[in-house]
Amino acid sequence: MAQSDSLDGPELTATHEHRLKGMSVVRKMAVVAALVVIAGITGRVTFGIYNQRSTLVEQGEQSFLAITQLLGKNIAGGLRWNKPEAIERAYMEFANAENSMISDIITLTRDDTVLTTYQSSRLEVFNLSAFLKVDVAAEDRNQVIVEEVPGHVVVIVPVGSVDGGDRIGTLAVAWSLATLENEITNALLSQLVLGTLCLAAM
Repeated sequence: MAQSDSLDGPELTATHEHRLKGMSVVRKMAVVAALVVIAGITGRVTFGIYNQRSTLVEQGEQSFLAITQLLGKNIAGGLRWNKPEAIERAYMEFANAENSMISDIITLTRDDTVLTTYQSSRLEVFNLSAFLKVDVAAEDRNQVIVEEVPGHVVVIVPVGSVDGGDRIGTLAVAWSLATLENEITNALLSQLVLGTLCLAAM
């Protein structure tokens, strides 16, 4: 009966130990150096992606807030005179633009009655109505809220009268993070390519 060439258990461990002992000092140092480089590249990629994501999301939130406040000014007249069609005209073209990142819009009157709603037909939508009911207290309607939720950034702004008086309503917009996540993925791929080239050079 022929003896099997495979090794297992203690024999396999002993073989690995023998190979390690038989390695030259230079090779051992090379292995250690390679492991250090791999750990360094992994840490650099992880840290770089985390920083890049934080920066992109922060910049996105600032942009989302500025645009939402501008839309709030545009719909002020429609809110004041309780004209849903005028409100929709004020934001619909922008919301439906090809590069728009708006997934949902809700406008509320002063007493929190829903006046208009909008949902994108091409972006993943967010349950903005449930968010307003559960996460935003009535007293918060007079404050600006910017909050990151899974896949979106929600911006809620009070809408003042045309002459800048007291709040006449609320504008809530959910902004999709899909575009930013794509940029982060591309950055990750670039970091991985760089790491692979470094390892190949070693």
